[in-house]
Parts: sequence; C-alpha cells; structure tokens
Amino acid sequence: MDLLTNVKAGKVNNLSDARYFAPFAEWIGFDFDTNSPHCLPISSALAIKNWLAGPRFVAEFGVGATSTTINSICDPLMIDTVQLSSEVDVHTLLPIISSIIWRIEVPAIFDMAMIEHAIKAHAYASYYLLDFTTTHTWESLKNNSEIPLSAWQDLCKRYAIILQLPFTPQNVKEVVNAFPAFAINLLSGTEQKVGLRAFDDIDPIIEQLEIEEDWD
Repeated sequence: MDLLTNVKAGKVNNLSDARYFAPFAEWIGFDFDTNSPHCLPISSALAIKNWLAGPRFVAEFGVGATSTTINSICDPLMIDTVQLSSEVDVHTLLPIISSIIWRIEVPAIFDMAMIEHAIKAHAYASYYLLDFTTTHTWESLKNNSEIPLSAWQDLCKRYAIILQLPFTPQNVKEVVNAFPAFAINLLSGTEQKVGLRAFDDIDPIIEQLEIEEDWD
C-alpha cells in the first residue's frame, strides 16, 4: 500500500493493531513508559514482534527512563531504534541501538527558536517527533499568524520530522500536503477483546492517505 507519507504506529500494545499497521508502517512502536496505560511487558512485545515482518520496531520510553532500563529492554528484543522523552547519556546505550527518535512535547505557547533549540540540543538523534496532541490542533497551527507554514516547511527540509497531531479523516491529507514531514505518528487503539478490534478510528485516516493509482 502506497501512502502520501511515512507512518509510525505508536503505543502498539496488541497483535491486532500490529498486524493492521505492519503492511504500510515504517515503524511499529512499543510503549515501555511505566506510567502509561499502554505499557507492555517484554514478553508481550516479543510475541507481537515475532508475528511480524517488514516494519522497523521502536522501543518508546517516557520521562525518567535510564540507560540501564533501555538496554535491558532493547537487548532481548533486538530493537535498534528508541524513542526518548528525557535526557539519557547516549554513550551508555548498547551498540545495537543505532537510531534515536527524540520526542518534543510542544507546549501551548512556543516559538520556532524553542523548537530549533530542542532539536539542536539533541543533534545525535536521527528523527524528531513533534507532539502537538494535547496543546494544538491543525487549525491552530495553520492559522498561527506568528509562525507561517513556510517556517514549518523549512524545518522539515532541514530535519527528519515526525508529526503527531489530533489527526482526523477531514484534516490528514491537508496536513501532509502542507507540512512535508518525514512521517506522521498514529497512535494504536485498544482491542475490545483478544483478537477483536474495530479500526473505525484509523481506517478513514489511512484511506485519505492512500495514493490513487492512475489506470489510464
């Protein structure tokens, strides 16, 4: 399936979601933030990972995660990409960890200098996830008179940005056309029971991202 942008599936905590995202996602992210309701035990992550082929896997960590904890999870799972939300001495991470996604939770009040500073302070990262989920909507971003879309477009040219917003079927295509990020981050849902999951929340978004084939 060809999409308008790359997709990272975040906080995946069940096989139904993992199998749904696997055919088109660049990454499948497992949540190891102990303060999160989506937090997975290593055994469950390994079971899900062993079912899949294709996407890369990301170990997602919350604030306060130590290099010891990160290493103890990535080693048995053989995961080479981590998503970090707080400072870690990257020199103490295992050699298997070759790629870092630095998550920036964008506050309600910010400017581009703040974003640039957060990126440059973590120059070792390969990707930067800008998380607007709890503070901004697409409407508030595109109508911000102080930060034009051209500033975001310039940022995306210089850095590998992963964008997380409250995506909807009505806004997702407009977002990816106007904001040329490397990828978007879509969050996993919850199974009604083991093996049973309706994808009414994600399916309409993915349909909007599908590239229509020209059969002429």
